[in-house]
Amino acid sequence: MKQTRLESIIEVFLNTATGFVISWLVWLFVVPVFWPELATPPSVAFWLTVLFTVTSITRSYGWRRFFAGDVHRAVHRFVLRLKTTN
Repeated sequence: MKQTRLESIIEVFLNTATGFVISWLVWLFVVPVFWPELATPPSVAFWLTVLFTVTSITRSYGWRRFFAGDVHRAVHRFVLRLKTTN
């Protein structure tokens, strides 16, 4: 079954929001235990998590657009050629 646009937006939002919270909590509680020299105040950890989240969204969007477009077909043909030559 194919997702509607609304369902896709909800999935992306929930995935990103949970990933953000988990990443922030890991930074707050795990980093000081293993790397005390990297311990930061919660506000700094928050903004670092924002930076990494925006970077991740941008990367994911780029790959999604790549595979949604016709460009991935060229990669597929290339891989098939590699298989037939081996």
